[in-house]
Amino acid sequence: MGGKRYKIMLTTLIANIRKLTKDSKESYFGKRWSAVAGLNKQIDRQGYEFAEMDQCAPTRQLSNHFINRYRYRNLSPDFVTFVDRMRDDSMSFVAEQRGMRLQQIERMALLNAAGVELLNTIYQNLSMCAVELNNTLGFSELNIVMTAPQFVSEAVTFSKSRQPLQVVTYYRARLATPSFSLVLRAKEGKIEFFVLPTIAVLGLSKMENAYPCIAAVTANLENGDVEWEIDRKPLTGDRMKELSMVLFKHLLEKTRTQFEMQTLDLAS
Repeated sequence: MGGKRYKIMLTTLIANIRKLTKDSKESYFGKRWSAVAGLNKQIDRQGYEFAEMDQCAPTRQLSNHFINRYRYRNLSPDFVTFVDRMRDDSMSFVAEQRGMRLQQIERMALLNAAGVELLNTIYQNLSMCAVELNNTLGFSELNIVMTAPQFVSEAVTFSKSRQPLQVVTYYRARLATPSFSLVLRAKEGKIEFFVLPTIAVLGLSKMENAYPCIAAVTANLENGDVEWEIDRKPLTGDRMKELSMVLFKHLLEKTRTQFEMQTLDLAS
């Protein structure tokens, strides 16, 4: 009898706790933060439009790349002016620090922006292949993990007190099987592709440079337009897709060869 009464009391206590927890969550998130209203809010998409990049000087074209392409149409003019001034001041600072002319820095900035856009496109092609393969094979020897493109800075030379003397920055992405990694890196008008052992990727560019570059695309800047080429031929849409397939196939072949060798070693 006592056990039955204890069971009823325990059930009632649990029900009250659940009720209190539910009420407190609804009060905190629903009333204080208006979460329910936010989830039910209808978004007016008519005011969101992407502005096309104007054909103009490299400095203004770069400004459009970072502002007009992604901004809300009614963005405050004061904020646009602030970003323009920040960009111009930053370029002047970099030019002064490197002992270069401002026009050279503007050219490099435009090439870097174009490199970011192209690397993102190639990475999207490769990631589509990787997702499809992972969905098919699951957690197999050919499972691929991906590191989305991002800017990575690293010190390449140091002083005697281990203070960095030279720092390089790449826009880098990676696709990795358990044994090999495909590295994509962009810098100042050039995108390079490397395949190296996954364990060596931690060494960044120092280790990457120890392995042959299996492919590269380079940029030419003419009258504010960036044109890419591979093997001295224009990088058309079809060639870019073909490049993506070749890179992905190369990564899988290296991985398969590695596992075949390990299997033979175990068999022997």
